[in-house]
Amino acid sequence: MSLVIADGLVSIEDASHLWVWAPASREDRLQERHGRGSSAAVIGPAGERAILLACIITDKGRAAGRSGLGAVMGAKRLKAVVARGDGEIPLADDAASRSTRPPSSEATLRAGTTPPGAEMHDYGTPAAIVPMVEDGDTPIKNWSGTSADFPSYAKLGGEAVRALQRKRYACWSWPDRLRWTRTCAPRDPTPVTGTSPSTKPSACSAPSA
Repeated sequence: MSLVIADGLVSIEDASHLWVWAPASREDRLQERHGRGSSAAVIGPAGERAILLACIITDKGRAAGRSGLGAVMGAKRLKAVVARGDGEIPLADDAASRSTRPPSSEATLRAGTTPPGAEMHDYGTPAAIVPMVEDGDTPIKNWSGTSADFPSYAKLGGEAVRALQRKRYACWSWPDRLRWTRTCAPRDPTPVTGTSPSTKPSACSAPSA
């Protein structure tokens, strides 16, 4: 099933037509059905099978990739959440929110010109992969693994991923000068090996949602 929120109305619809498709194709089919102004959060085959590292995918590459959230949707047989509408989302204190935006944005922009922010500017999320694996801060063996468990981790690092880059891609509403790298390229015929996969796909890397 899919949960559809359209102009303030909520409905549950059959989603059997999404069964065989990967997340990006599911988003396309849902947009065809609900209109170009709609957005969807979907799971793929991993989520349907309640695999514990399954992600929720939006915008054909944004991954809610921690804690197996895709498996939660799959366990509830929920393939997608679709939203469409042009109403405003109210804030509890709009004035206070607006007052924090300029200094926050400026701080973010300054961070993009000094390490480690400059590395994130140049390489995107893959800039953090190598040091995180070496520090044991990745979902290898449920955060207990080391680089010895994932010997080819450098293939997911900033330089390796940027070599496959086709275009630069910014986070939604992110200050324009600080851009992340999104890479979609043919898979390396040499597989990335390890005892447990990361929650981030190796051939299409981007910041998690």
